[in-house]
Amino acid sequence: WLIVRFSAMFLKDRPKIYHIAHGYHFSLNQGLKKYIYLVPEKLTAHVSDHVMVMNNEDCLMAQKYKLFRHKLHNIDGIGINRNRFKSITAEEKRMLRSCMGLADEDFVLVYVAEFSKRKNQQLLIKAFAHCSLKDCTLLLAGDGKELEKCKRLAEKLNQSSHIRFLGFVDDVPSLLAACDVAVSTSRSEGLPFNVIEAMGCGLPVIASDIKGHRELVEHGRTGLLFESGNMYKLAECMISLYTANFEQKNLLREYGSAGAQKAEKYALEHVLPEIMNIYTDTTV
Repeated sequence: WLIVRFSAMFLKDRPKIYHIAHGYHFSLNQGLKKYIYLVPEKLTAHVSDHVMVMNNEDCLMAQKYKLFRHKLHNIDGIGINRNRFKSITAEEKRMLRSCMGLADEDFVLVYVAEFSKRKNQQLLIKAFAHCSLKDCTLLLAGDGKELEKCKRLAEKLNQSSHIRFLGFVDDVPSLLAACDVAVSTSRSEGLPFNVIEAMGCGLPVIASDIKGHRELVEHGRTGLLFESGNMYKLAECMISLYTANFEQKNLLREYGSAGAQKAEKYALEHVLPEIMNIYTDTTV
């Protein structure tokens, strides 16, 4: 999109340009480093007629640095198909687990994401090993450049029998529905689909305390947030929900129910009309 907007700067008869920012790669408190990404955005702002952002922090940055020409819109993502939200009975969950070779009493954590440095699966593997929880399994779904490195790390930490690398998964909703808690250790996000999907399937979410995650995960209501990059804080969150699974099951159900309710606002039927109104607005 940056290249397209740069090209548009040299057009004589330029069309109206709509830009959806899926997440700026900088934040207000980043210091000088943010200018690597901020300067190109600022340069192309005068051809970015309508800019759509997906979280409050990106909205504040776009306002502060005037990263749009005419209008700035804070939208609820680009819409997620409600079929991605799967609610199942306890018996259906047992059947799914049985097919996956998981026991009813297992506490199952899941992270669905491309294996990359940004998604930071290595942090989760280290924290999981640090916890040493009984009857606990971590499922990692996805492919990517960091996959083999993560597999070697799990083996090095003697976690190969407790961490499963699932590769690309076709039916993510069924996978999520079979689990107890979803995790995201990403270093940066706009408004992540994997977290919305997990919430829509009724899972509590443990997530790094970054923009995008903060938009979705309300600490102590829909899940838990931990200091980004802090393995020990992540481990504390996992131990907390692991303990609650055996001693306070209502707490996990409350988190999951609140998350499912919140995920509804990001469903396609709610978001699509909002976005189409922006495209068809003729006032600017």
